Amino acid sequence: MTSTSESELDWTATREFVGRDIMLEPKAGIDAVERSAIRRQMEVLEMDCPLHIDDAVAQKHGYDAVFAPLHMIQTFQTASMWEPGLGTIWPTDDPHFTNSGTGRAGRAMDVPSPGTAGFVTDLEVEFLKPLYLGERVAQVSQTLLEVNPRKTRVGDGAFLTYESMFENQDGVSVGRQKMVSYTYIPSAQAAATAAAGGDAAEKPARAIEPRRNPAVDWDFQRYWEDVNEGDEVPAIHYPLTIQRMVMAAGANRDFNAIHHNTYVAQAGGAADMYAMNYFHNGMWERVAREFIGLAGTIRQIGSFRMRVFSTVGDTVVTGGRVSRKWRENGENLLELELQSVLSTNGNVSVGPGPVTVTLPTRG
Repeated sequence: MTSTSESELDWTATREFVGRDIMLEPKAGIDAVERSAIRRQMEVLEMDCPLHIDDAVAQKHGYDAVFAPLHMIQTFQTASMWEPGLGTIWPTDDPHFTNSGTGRAGRAMDVPSPGTAGFVTDLEVEFLKPLYLGERVAQVSQTLLEVNPRKTRVGDGAFLTYESMFENQDGVSVGRQKMVSYTYIPSAQAAATAAAGGDAAEKPARAIEPRRNPAVDWDFQRYWEDVNEGDEVPAIHYPLTIQRMVMAAGANRDFNAIHHNTYVAQAGGAADMYAMNYFHNGMWERVAREFIGLAGTIRQIGSFRMRVFSTVGDTVVTGGRVSRKWRENGENLLELELQSVLSTNGNVSVGPGPVTVTLPTRG
């Protein structure tokens, strides 16, 4: 989100938490990794990679069995919304009320902030170990690294940078995440402008015409010797419909109303409901996986920045190029520079940002 000027809010109390791990006890996910959850997420992305579906294919490529798409670390770390023994989490019939609490899943310190709303702007995830069926994920740390106050077009706030570590039930690290969130007081003018734009009847001609994505031949394998810096990474089109946004919220278990409720999104300064960061993470993972094939591996996605909202009624076109090729510690590495572009106006919504992958060699 583009910065415009210095914040007028007092961030002194927030800055006192810089360098502190705010986790008081690990946040363990309510559900173990299981096939139906993987299927629901792949359904949203229309991602048919057999490594996540077929045990025999996964084992042929060196895995124990099928494993979850890598960006699902946080999905399986998510707490319950409600559990037996808890009181109601819907005390009102206000159609726009959203419960922000969770069930019994760890404790963290409350970091004081003058902001009243927020969303994620940057995401970087390093994948340390595949998540197999039956495994459980816990967030074991969350350290505030930086507080960067700024006014933006949606309000007055600050960018908060956190680093988190995730482990499985055996205490083995499965992922590292660096996330930047913008916490802010929404601007009344931005909210009014967003609502007016969202209600506009006519839209300009699209800068990019949405198209159907071609079928993937998973028998084809790209090798390290075949790739050169500057090569194209083919783009994939992701049309954002209301149904798809709702399905994504359910599959990711991210029920923040800004991702499925027009009224709430516009109150925060967006034109309409918009795609969540882990939806975008999945978009990038599918693009990278289709490029590297079944024998390649994905080591890290991001850091990428969400520059503008990817709102319902638009198509997110995600692709890029090979920006770097090198060998290190016996591995054949590539850096893919990806970005997501909106079909309506051609603006970059996410990125550019790196995805680090490996490819096999013909030798």
